[in-house]
Amino acid sequence: IFRELATHEFKYKYTFDDQQFAFMLQFIHKPPTLQSLQKCTDAEILRMVSAPLEASADPMALPQSAQERVDKKVCNGCQKAEEFRGDFKQCSACKGVHYCGKECQNKDWKRHKKACKAKTDPLTASRSH
Repeated sequence: IFRELATHEFKYKYTFDDQQFAFMLQFIHKPPTLQSLQKCTDAEILRMVSAPLEASADPMALPQSAQERVDKKVCNGCQKAEEFRGDFKQCSACKGVHYCGKECQNKDWKRHKKACKAKTDPLTASRSH
C-alpha cells in the first residue's frame, strides 16, 4: 500500500510539503524520487514506515534504534544488504568493506586485495599522501 500511495504522490507531482508518504525515503537516506522508491526492498519500506513511529519528541529525528537500522551494511561480494545491523563482518585488515560470509569474502578477495593492501600497507599509504 505504501508503494502505491507514494507512487501516486510522484505521479501527481505533490510538493514536498504536501507529501504524506514519499518524503519518508529520507529516513533510509535515499532521495525522494520515484526511481528510489521503485528500487526499495520490502525491508527498506518497513524501516521507512516504522522510523517515525519510533521517533522521540522531535518527530523529524531518527531514534537511535531506527538510525542503527538505517546504517546496515552491504556485502562487498554479492551486494546483499544485511537483515539486521551487525550481521556482516568487516574485512579484518582494512575494515573498509563488509561481507555476508566467508564464501563472498573469498570470491571477492582477488578484486579487493589491491585496495585492501593499499589501505593497510604503511609504505603505500605514506606515498599516497
